[in-house]
Amino acid sequence: MREIGCILLLEDNEADQYIIKRLLKKAGYNAELIISDEISDYKSKLKKHSPDIILADFNVPGFDSFDALHISRKINAFTPFIFVTGSISSEMAKDTVISAADAFVLKDNLQALPTVLKSIWRYSSNYQKMQNEYLKLNDLNSKYDNLINKLKPLIYPVGHH
Repeated sequence: MREIGCILLLEDNEADQYIIKRLLKKAGYNAELIISDEISDYKSKLKKHSPDIILADFNVPGFDSFDALHISRKINAFTPFIFVTGSISSEMAKDTVISAADAFVLKDNLQALPTVLKSIWRYSSNYQKMQNEYLKLNDLNSKYDNLINKLKPLIYPVGHH
């Protein structure tokens, strides 16, 4: 499994940016950390850097954090997305699951972030491997179908008269 190369952090609070950056470094993550604090910058950095994982504050002024998730899914449906939030209601937790975010971590429990990242990354890597194998299998199936179609005119049925 390859290492995480790039993490996009959507966070408007500079103190939280700093804490998350230090926590990831301390946990041994040497990934490039790209920080964004507003929607147009987020879209631009998402396209430019193709991050391996996205960490997003739930409350970024100017747009709904679910919009950030939907934007990321449109650009790359398989990029793991983790909400990092100060608090979460049961309604918000339900919405997070329904929206297909991969996880959420509370800011008062940030020490769990490296473990969550590791788990999500392992799952994502395995899923991407399966997706690649599926695409290869589909390609082989398509080649097989093309070959059969080309051979059809050469095949003569043999039957009893």
